[in-house]
Amino acid sequence: MDDAASRPLAIVTGASTGIGYELAKCCAREGYDLLVAADEGEIERAAMELRELGVAIADVQADVIAQEAVLALDRGRPLDDADLGDLGEGDLGRAALMEGAEDLAQRLAPALRAVRSEGANTLRGMADALNRRGIKSSRGGVWHPSSVANLLSRVTGLL
Repeated sequence: MDDAASRPLAIVTGASTGIGYELAKCCAREGYDLLVAADEGEIERAAMELRELGVAIADVQADVIAQEAVLALDRGRPLDDADLGDLGEGDLGRAALMEGAEDLAQRLAPALRAVRSEGANTLRGMADALNRRGIKSSRGGVWHPSSVANLLSRVTGLL
């Protein structure tokens, strides 16, 4: 009988997409419970999908580069609001990411206009259309409705 208390724990950062997500899936298939983290909202979707593999999962949306997050994990206790409250917003890394997101939004505005004019008016439809065109998301992967929603929040005035 597989006792949850006896299962090993894997901490996987960047687990919302790409290699991090695939690594988390491998760990779950091997019977590891997971603490998955990423600095984007897609971590919630990833955690839901990973839960289907039958392991316990805690998900954290945080910039784990921030020292406070690493120290909390090192202390062997879950991150709480006190640990997460100031992560990211003042970070130079967060500012650089935000600037990059704004640049990407500027570059993709014409593609968004085109897919919308072709009839893609839902988040899923726009994600599928961007994927069919081979346009990579900001992290170099596929588009999901949540990543399209984030992009639309930045380009509203450009469409």
